[in-house]
Amino acid sequence: MRKSFSLIGYAALTMFSVFGSAGAVTIDTTPGWTGARYIFAGADGGGGKYGQVFTVPLGENILESFTFFISGSSSPVLFKGELAQWNAVTFETGPLLYTSEIVSNAAYPFYNGTISGYAKSTFTIPGGLALIPGAQYAAILDNEPGNGSGAIGNNFDVDAYAGGYHLFWSASGSFWYNADDTRDYAFLAVLSAPSEIPEPGSKLLLITALIGLVVGLGSRNLLPRYLPNTQQIVTSQQCYKSPDE
Repeated sequence: MRKSFSLIGYAALTMFSVFGSAGAVTIDTTPGWTGARYIFAGADGGGGKYGQVFTVPLGENILESFTFFISGSSSPVLFKGELAQWNAVTFETGPLLYTSEIVSNAAYPFYNGTISGYAKSTFTIPGGLALIPGAQYAAILDNEPGNGSGAIGNNFDVDAYAGGYHLFWSASGSFWYNADDTRDYAFLAVLSAPSEIPEPGSKLLLITALIGLVVGLGSRNLLPRYLPNTQQIVTSQQCYKSPDE
């Protein structure tokens, strides 16, 4: 009986593991950041770009979202989130792999020198984006031209993340630079492991098979209780003979 229940439990766990969500990891550059340090996102004629380089974990390579910390401003700042592969040798980005809708900091808190003076501006990628394990990418905050200015949280005091660094864009020269500074923006990135989700037809077949296994094991578990009595009744009927025979 105990073995049957164990098998039933194993079947249930199998079903959960197939259809359950994969685990996720968060790249977090904020440890040690108090909110006091920032980059001032100025509104120059060509807009401004601010990038954070990160390294994709080997096991979790599906980018679900990334986040910058941004303060409010009297004249709203309009910006987009973007993503591109990063080449650390040439200090260049590849083609954009993701571009968000234009968002605004109009409802964000104003800078006050602490973390409470920022809002998390999170860019969620529908369905996730498969990245190359071990490769580096640049998450970009692209300030639209002609808008206001706001603070972008930057962890200048602590180099909390060894897998990347912050980037600044030279609008005049059209290139990325960081002056050999390996510190980071206040930044989060959530990545998950690929999940092997069967096709709908395969799901139905698997569910049917698992249900059949559970029902079969449950029925088999009931037989030992009643089989001995059944055998006795059959044996008595076979051995009984009427006086007329």
